[in-house]
Amino acid sequence: MNFSDLIIKTTVDKLLNAQDYRIDIINAINIEFLEFALDFFKKILEAKLNDNALDLQWYKQNFINNTELKPEEAAIFAGMNKKTIGNIYGSTMKKLTLDIANENIKYLLPYQIA
Repeated sequence: MNFSDLIIKTTVDKLLNAQDYRIDIINAINIEFLEFALDFFKKILEAKLNDNALDLQWYKQNFINNTELKPEEAAIFAGMNKKTIGNIYGSTMKKLTLDIANENIKYLLPYQIA
């Protein structure tokens, strides 16, 4: 997560004044997560309104193999993160990250609900 200059300044000011800065950090994380979740559900709602079948193939096409996504975003949508991929496989190159994202999403196949 990248902190805005304002959050960094506020955190540093609070640290220098021996004040608790944690609420600012938690609020920044919560805001980022809420924006992520709302955007995610907005994409699903748009697909549903356009009568798309919301199955695993649709999910993979839109959230794993979508060329507009960064590889780290595809990894997140597959339940992984780039740092974990790097730690396990020793690399986070684009192709490897996308391959791992696709492999990781396969565990859902037996659980796919029609």
